[in-house]
Amino acid sequence: DFTGISVEVRCKQGLEQTLCSYVQGELLEADNQYFCEQCGHKVDAVRRSCIKTLPSTLVIHLKRFEFDYDTMTQQKVKSRFEFPLELDVKPYTVEGLAEAERSARNAGSASPSTISSNDPVPSHSNQHYQYRLAGVVVHSGTAFAGHYYSYVQQREEDAHTSMVGDSERSCPQEAPHPTQADKGAGRWLVFDDGRVEPYDLSSLAA
Repeated sequence: DFTGISVEVRCKQGLEQTLCSYVQGELLEADNQYFCEQCGHKVDAVRRSCIKTLPSTLVIHLKRFEFDYDTMTQQKVKSRFEFPLELDVKPYTVEGLAEAERSARNAGSASPSTISSNDPVPSHSNQHYQYRLAGVVVHSGTAFAGHYYSYVQQREEDAHTSMVGDSERSCPQEAPHPTQADKGAGRWLVFDDGRVEPYDLSSLAA
């Protein structure tokens, strides 16, 4: 299974920063208060998006295409955007936000809670929230024309068949003595139309 998330690129340095903005939410107060059906009246609340269930594959889409209302044209955001090879997504999940809110309340913060006390908050090990970069799709060109190509990390099972696919989140397992095919596992490949060849990941820039 997989889940897709679209995040902002403009004025953002990297993935962690834009994910923090993604879950930050909007405070509903004053005339814009939220009506609580259980309470029977309006209350301050925070409206936000966050991750409730983690998929095997997490697809993150960068919003590089925007409409400029001053020029009435489509624009592409070409600024540099950094992302890690490994990502801890716990701060952007329901349970991660609940933990942060508990810490804030213990520190004396009066911010309204965004997690209902009636909703069970699951408990998982830290390994559950870890993702490893498996592939990158790149658009080269403008907002009106361009070309797509990709970088993909070869999985261990694919090293035996020379096929590449999406990486699944899993715990490391003990492996047998590596064969020649196993030595190709984990390497990165570039796919550009008919060109498929090894790629040095240290050269990757977003």
